[in-house]
This record gives sequence, structure tokens and C-alpha cells, in this order.
Amino acid sequence: MNAKIAIVAILFLLFMNFNSVADEIQWKKTYGIDTYNLAYSIQHTGNGYIIAGYTTPSFKDRVNGNADVYVIKIDENGNIQWQKTYGGDKWDAAYAIQSVDNGYIIAGY
Repeated sequence: MNAKIAIVAILFLLFMNFNSVADEIQWKKTYGIDTYNLAYSIQHTGNGYIIAGYTTPSFKDRVNGNADVYVIKIDENGNIQWQKTYGGDKWDAAYAIQSVDNGYIIAGY
């Protein structure tokens, strides 16, 4: 079974309801598609959030690359609307994401 690293820390801080008296967590989710996943950027999109970072395959599945850009679009309740990976035969990671008209700009290497 592949180990999955949660993006819980970012989401925990983001989705805490700081206006409530009890500071109750509204929801928490774990996202990931392979053995190691890390988020560097999250942006509110008006109808949810867009998260960018990278994912690495398990050692047995590595053929060409080490890591790929990992982008997840979630709704206001944390449900995945879509997720995509991008990359070549080297280390590819997204360190920032920004919403623009009808799309997103991703910065990384």
C-alpha cells in the first residue's frame, strides 16, 4: 500500500472557522495520487480552491522522472473536481499558482 502524505496542515489552517467561538474544523481531507505529495500554493477560486505542488512515484514505478507537478481543483467542501499531473523526465514541481481569466498560471521548475 502506497504511503500518502497529506496536505492536511495547509488545509487545517485554511479551513478553520476563525469566526466561531469554538474554532471548530469545518472539514479536513487528504489528497494524493502516489507515494509522496507536497503542496506549496493554494488559492481561493470563488467556487473552491486550486492547490499546486508535486507528487513523486514509488521507487518501483520510477522510469523517467523523479517528480511531477500536481494540481488539484476542489470545491468549497474539499471534494476533488479534477486533478492533473504535468512533467517530463526530470524533477518538476509547482511552487505557485494564480487564477487568471479562464485558467491558471503555474510557476515552478
